[in-house]
Amino acid sequence: MEGYDIGMACLNGHPVTGMASSAPQFGSPFCPKCGEQTTTECPECGATIRGFYHVPGFFSTAHWEPSSHCHACGKPYPWTERKAEALQEIIDELDNLSDEEREKLKKSIPDIIADTPKSETAALRFKKAIIKVGQVGGKMLRDVITNVATEAVKKSMGL
Repeated sequence: MEGYDIGMACLNGHPVTGMASSAPQFGSPFCPKCGEQTTTECPECGATIRGFYHVPGFFSTAHWEPSSHCHACGKPYPWTERKAEALQEIIDELDNLSDEEREKLKKSIPDIIADTPKSETAALRFKKAIIKVGQVGGKMLRDVITNVATEAVKKSMGL
């Protein structure tokens, strides 16, 4: 049968299985990487998380990754929200930034975690901040951005 299977991820975003429906034996109530509870649905609208896409007659060994936003309601999944919160916390800890610069960075987070028309501007803003905060703060900010940002943003930032 062609169509999406159900995906299972932990609340921190670690993929557990992209085949929770067709191969439930690969699922688990808790994440084997971090011990966090797992889920197969959006907490906002209840839609199931899209897993592997099955095509009759084809077998794939591709690795499945959960998406950052729900396909049905567009809201960020819990792992996306947690990553955004982690980025906000890092911004608050950085020295050498004014309050205005911190607020601009925080307002740019949605454009870092999703590809939007403002993503390029947000990437530039974060690149400038990485340089300004110095070696230690810049490395911390770069590491968190690497885990949070979309592939397009990371490419734009040279990460």
